[in-house]
Amino acid sequence: MENAPTEITTMEIAAIIIAVISVVIALYGAGLSTYLWRQRHIRRLNVYLEYVAYYERFRVVIHNSGYRPITVLDITLELLDKEGHPMEGVPLNAIFDDEEDEKQLPNTIKDGEHLTLNLSEHFRQFSPGSDEQLCITVYDADGNKYSPKKIRVYDGKWGGYSFIEK
Repeated sequence: MENAPTEITTMEIAAIIIAVISVVIALYGAGLSTYLWRQRHIRRLNVYLEYVAYYERFRVVIHNSGYRPITVLDITLELLDKEGHPMEGVPLNAIFDDEEDEKQLPNTIKDGEHLTLNLSEHFRQFSPGSDEQLCITVYDADGNKYSPKKIRVYDGKWGGYSFIEK
């Protein structure tokens, strides 16, 4: 008796295909679960330097787009020349419009919430696109620094946003 080649039945092929599909789905589920678990523990803070066009004012908008609360400790503001070199820093008591904004720091921002701080009227001379620029840095309790990459322009009269590259 010689060993005759065995044929694979369609039931065996179906069982192999089902096993492979099950392994692929299990690996996808495990990978997705790990990715989503990691995303829940990431802290994200978006900082916008916002120019309100109708009122000719600047304000800082800090938005927590992560899934954990973040404590904002401090904000620094520097004036930059047209080459981007710092000219001078601005003291904390001269940054904000009134004492209420100044008293909002430190502040814990929960996930999905934002904090809006109006800058002093002394910064009206800095319009978006001028030679001198404002450089804002926000510090959190973990020692991370956040700075806006663009200036967001808000039309206070008609509504709507646009962005200007810094």
